Amino acid sequence: MTRFFRVAATSFLLVLGGSAGMATGQTIGSIAAWGWDYLDQCDVPAPNSDFVAVAAGYYHSLGLKADGSIVTWGWNYYGQCNVPAPNSGFVAIAAGWYHSLGLKADGSIVAWGRNDYSQLNVPAPNSGFVAVAGGGYHSLAVHSDGDADGDGVPDSLDLCLNTIPGSPVDADGCPPMIPFDFLRDGDVDARDLMVFDFCSTGPTIVGPPAGCAQATFDMLDRDQDGDVDQNDFGVFQRCYSGENHPADPACAE
Repeated sequence: MTRFFRVAATSFLLVLGGSAGMATGQTIGSIAAWGWDYLDQCDVPAPNSDFVAVAAGYYHSLGLKADGSIVTWGWNYYGQCNVPAPNSGFVAIAAGWYHSLGLKADGSIVAWGRNDYSQLNVPAPNSGFVAVAGGGYHSLAVHSDGDADGDGVPDSLDLCLNTIPGSPVDADGCPPMIPFDFLRDGDVDARDLMVFDFCSTGPTIVGPPAGCAQATFDMLDRDQDGDVDQNDFGVFQRCYSGENHPADPACAE
């Protein structure tokens, strides 16, 4: 079925039809819309001002405001006009036939509307995106593919983004499992010592203190006698490597 309507921003910042809009250069203006208006997809809501980007779906339209919020109008049968809260912090928008997408300033993507082909299911980790686009029943995005922690695994694939320099990592960018490495960054340092201190009980006092998770307590209780005491701290001392120094995964053996 041929679509006749198009949406364009003032000064012709963008002209889009079922594609993506991005705030390029932050040109701010009103939106002009024309063509087939059967389901009000050309009726821009008031106030028609302060827009920086637009996107057009099959029967719905989106506009990105300079304040980072999204305005939607047109057919909403699949919820494609219901921007999830909080409606803020967006830097780019896109539309498929019956779904909508917004790129946040933190690099994550929000998707809403029809999802019969998983077009809303953003792959994990939902981070590091710099552009987004919507097809008829599919979605696309561009990753920055930086490597913030320098472990050789792109951020788009890295499940452990804070690995220390020099630590070996697996294909997911994660260091080996190391006793007491609660941050999963490859070292055992003062931050992990804080966790030990918080959960320690002393001898013969069984069970975690208030606020200490049972799973964390069990990891600290190396001799499995129900408490976290000086015997467990002796193991911690053997594993302690200091900040940014890779710890030995076999330190507790």
